[in-house]
Amino acid sequence: MNKVTLTDYRGAELLRNISFHIGKGEIMGLICLNNHGLDALVDLIRQNTPIRCGHVYIGEKLINSYRRISPFDNPAAVIDKRGRLLDYMSMSDNIFVIRPGFKRFIIPDRALDRRFDQIAAELDLPVSGRTWAADLSPLERCAAELVRASATGAVLVIIRDISDVIMESELARFHDYIRRYASKGMSFLYISNYHDEISQICNRAALMSNGEIIKILSRENLRDPLLIDPPLEVRDTLPLSARRAQIEKEEPALTLKALSYGSMNDFTLSVHKGECLLIFDQDNSIAAPMEAIMSVQARPRSGGVFFNSAKAARKRDIYRNIMVIGENPIRNTLFHNMSFLDNFCFPLERRTPRLWLDNRARRCVLREYREIIGEDINAEDISMLSRLSLYNLIYHRVCLFKPKAVFCVQPMAETDLRARRHVLGLIRMLRDRGIAAVILASSLRDNLIAADRVVEVENGRQKRE
Repeated sequence: MNKVTLTDYRGAELLRNISFHIGKGEIMGLICLNNHGLDALVDLIRQNTPIRCGHVYIGEKLINSYRRISPFDNPAAVIDKRGRLLDYMSMSDNIFVIRPGFKRFIIPDRALDRRFDQIAAELDLPVSGRTWAADLSPLERCAAELVRASATGAVLVIIRDISDVIMESELARFHDYIRRYASKGMSFLYISNYHDEISQICNRAALMSNGEIIKILSRENLRDPLLIDPPLEVRDTLPLSARRAQIEKEEPALTLKALSYGSMNDFTLSVHKGECLLIFDQDNSIAAPMEAIMSVQARPRSGGVFFNSAKAARKRDIYRNIMVIGENPIRNTLFHNMSFLDNFCFPLERRTPRLWLDNRARRCVLREYREIIGEDINAEDISMLSRLSLYNLIYHRVCLFKPKAVFCVQPMAETDLRARRHVLGLIRMLRDRGIAAVILASSLRDNLIAADRVVEVENGRQKRE
C-alpha cells in the first residue's frame, strides 16, 4: 500500500495516508492502539473498496487506486472468529468444491478425499476428508481455513485476533502451520493486540492508531514489550490475602450447585459480594451454556442457582438479580437507534415495567451519572460516540441496575490496547461497588489482573481452583 486514504459515506477518514508493504513469504504483524479503521483496512485488502487517494498493489500489480478499481476480488483470505467453513459439509467439499473456479458437474469425492488426506498428513492434522466441519476443534477449523486459503490461490492471508478462537496452549501449533505456508511463499498479515503473541511469530510489525500507521517495528524492537504494551498498573487498598479474608466473611452473593446444561456438567461454585471470579474456560465448554442460563434463555438440565437461600432461584429471580455482558457487547447488546439515556435506563424494565420511560426517574439518573459519565449521557446518536464511551454505557448501567452478580463473557475479545485497560478498570469498578463479577474467558492474560480468584474448567467440569 502506498499513501492510501479512505473515507466513509459521510466523508470521515477511516484510513489516513497508510503505507506499508509485505514481502513474499513474510509474516507481518499489526498492532492497533484503537480499532478505528481496522475493519476498513481488512475489507480494502480483500475486495477493493473505493479509496480517496493512494495505490494498492498485490504481486507488484496495481489493483486499486483513486483512478481505477479492479472489478475482481483480491487473492486474499481472512481467518478470524467468524469462520467461513460450512458446518454440515465435509472438509473436502469445503476446501475444494465451495470455492471460486470449481466448475465440475460431477464431484470426484474419492479423489478430493485423497487429496485432502495427503495435505492433512503433511500438517500432522488428525482430520479426514469426510469429517464434517461441525465436528472440528477450533484449532482444526483454523488449520482447515489455512488449507482452504492455499487451495483458492490466496497469496495473502489475514489472521485476525486468533487468540480469541484458539486456546493459548494450542497457539504455538497454529504458528507452526503458518510458518510452513510462509516457507512456500504465502504472505501473512497477523493482527493482534498482544505483544507477546506478535513477537513469537512475526518478522516485523506495524503500529496503527486512528487509522494511521505511526511506526514500523523491526524484529529487534519487537523484543521490548514496553515500547508498545506497558504493563497494567493495578493498585488495591488491601493486599490480596486481606481482601480474600474480608470477602469470605460475607455470605455468598451467588451459588451454583451441580449445574448441568449442554456441555456443562455438575458445575458448582460460590462467589461473594464484591469479589471478582475468573472462570478460565480452556476449551470454551461452559461459556455458551452459562450465558444461556444466566440470561434466562434456557433452564438447566439439573442443579440450581441460589441467592443467600436454601431454595433454588426461579427464572424471575435470576432475571432480576443477574446481568450478563455478552461477548462484543457494543454490537450485540446496544440499541443503536436509541439515545444514550434510553440504552442506559432500559435494564430497569426488568424490575419495574416502563420505569425507564418515566421522566422523573430519568432526571434522577441524569443528575447522578452526569458527573461520572460526562456529557456523553446526553447523546441522541450513540453511533457518534467512541468505543470507550460505549463501554462506559454498558458497564455503568450495571451499577444503575445493581444486580447481585454480573457475568462478563470474554470481555477482552476484539478489544484494542486502550479498550483493554478501560474495560479492566470498569470491571474493578463493579467489584468495588459490591457487585459480584464473574469473568468467563478462554485466556488468562489481562483477565487475571482483575481477578481475586481463578477457577479452571476443562471439558465442562471444574478442574481446580
